[in-house]
Amino acid sequence: MPSIINYNRRVHVQDQAWTILNLVSEFDPENTGSIIIPENQREWAWKSKKGLIKQQTLVDSVFHGFPIPSIILNKKRGSRIFEVYDGRHRIETLWRFYNDKFKWKDQLFSKLSEEDQRIFCERTIPATITQNATTEQLADMFIRLNAGVPLKDFDLLWARRNTQLVRSTRNLVCSNERLSAALGGLQLSTRSDLANWTALTAGISTRNAGNMTTSYLRLSSHPLGLDMDIDELYVRAGVTAFCELLESANAAYPVLPSQQRKLKKVGKVAAFFFSEWMNTEDKAAVHSKWLGIIGRLRSGGDIANNMAIALTTTGAQNLTATKINETLEQVNAYLAGVVPVAALDDDEDDDDDSD
Repeated sequence: MPSIINYNRRVHVQDQAWTILNLVSEFDPENTGSIIIPENQREWAWKSKKGLIKQQTLVDSVFHGFPIPSIILNKKRGSRIFEVYDGRHRIETLWRFYNDKFKWKDQLFSKLSEEDQRIFCERTIPATITQNATTEQLADMFIRLNAGVPLKDFDLLWARRNTQLVRSTRNLVCSNERLSAALGGLQLSTRSDLANWTALTAGISTRNAGNMTTSYLRLSSHPLGLDMDIDELYVRAGVTAFCELLESANAAYPVLPSQQRKLKKVGKVAAFFFSEWMNTEDKAAVHSKWLGIIGRLRSGGDIANNMAIALTTTGAQNLTATKINETLEQVNAYLAGVVPVAALDDDEDDDDDSD
């Protein structure tokens, strides 16, 4: 029987075990070593107190023999350069501890006993080495390696970050300093918010707020999938309009940055604002209307509570044009004087501590 293997899809892979000493010797955050962080990799996200705990937990796993997930390195053909595809935070954490950037059990690496230093340096980390793999092959590899692990939508989108939709999102939204400032200095490039910003881009580009879903399955089921054509000029115009709304709200109804960040999620205000903004010529009237709505949300007491109830809908994964229209009917009824009676059931997570 002839082979049924598609040799054009075969990936050249080697499974190796790298010592930590080898990893930290070849890596440098400034990309001066042979293990480098590709330009499109996410920024270092373990900056908070929770991030420090994650770093210390990884070091603890090294010393006490707990399993450490495999890293994926893509070797560039004809060179000694390895690009980090998965495991950047693990590698950099080990480098940081080795270089006395943080303490474990209140001790710097340089102050440990020689035996403890030896155990750290000789511990091996499983590494999957690919040879000049394509971005699509690397994305498939990431997803398959995590089979059985409950990957979140942003994980799947991160794996497909070189597709047109996600690449445009990173260029047009995640790097937008004005939007970051308008959301209280929010770091837009965190991996955990990628699905939110991708939803924003998809909805604006298709001129359909019902496409502002954070569901990877729904985003990828578009006729062209994640390689859909992106109307970059219109997305830029939409993001600018959202910035102007947020800036006006921050000036008229000032709140702490943590409160400003609550409006980052598309299911809070953005999807409903854009549903009206994209379907009218009188954009100034839409701006004024939603400025008043944000003002009510920030006013406190029954007014804020009732406004939030009127805006309540299912989570951003399940947003559709129909559900957005139903919510807008609730909002308009409340603005006309009808007090909403539904119980507040906001399933959006307000935790801004992204890692």
